[in-house]
Amino acid sequence: AILCPTFFFSVRYGIGTDYESYIRIFNLISTGQDTRMEWAYFLINKTVAYFGGSIEVVFFLVGIIMFLFIYLTLKDHRKVISPGLGMFIFILFYYQMSFNTIRQVVAVAVLLYSFKFIKDRYLIRFLLLIILASGFHISSLIMIPVYFIYNLIGKQQRRITRLLFYTVTLLIVIGLDKLLIPILSNVESLNYYLKYLDQESTLESGFGFIIRQLPFLAVGFYLYTYIGKYDKNFSFYYFMFIVSILFGF
Repeated sequence: AILCPTFFFSVRYGIGTDYESYIRIFNLISTGQDTRMEWAYFLINKTVAYFGGSIEVVFFLVGIIMFLFIYLTLKDHRKVISPGLGMFIFILFYYQMSFNTIRQVVAVAVLLYSFKFIKDRYLIRFLLLIILASGFHISSLIMIPVYFIYNLIGKQQRRITRLLFYTVTLLIVIGLDKLLIPILSNVESLNYYLKYLDQESTLESGFGFIIRQLPFLAVGFYLYTYIGKYDKNFSFYYFMFIVSILFGF
């Protein structure tokens, strides 16, 4: 389950829109030049380069981490879904995407596993996983507040609270450019990200994103009551999925 997809993840050539960028980053790190890579991904590249390895070894190690956390998460939920079926779904929806956005998908895999410590209320373990995930992509830090609001939104009977949270999140997202553009414009090191806030492209991809997610929303809504009988945490996962759609928009 882990080694087979990791093997093909690592030996590919030229596949993925950022493939050449990761090679360039590896070469920069191996020669001691500065990059804006997070600490965990930087450390893997630096270690592999130190021992004379190649970018394929970097991909292999990163792939092991990604699939390990996916598998561990599925194993924890084996009473409600077969780990084999879960891995198959992951490969269908996210495997190819991981070729393009390696660091982001690894971070997502670690964050997915961290959900168990939100539910079990183990703050230190949760934060350690957040730190690890942020070592691949700094945006992982956005998950920290979820631990503290879980009791407000994670229970099945919290429907009104969740609806209020959806509304507030949507209002924030709609006005996000008005908040972020002045910040990104005035901080030189953040100017790079202004291109992601282009209103025309954001609006187009936002509505397209919503349309693509409608089938998943519909299926989730249909199964909401049924799955809730077997997994009390489904309402929390469904809440996180809807919030992710709002942020994606």
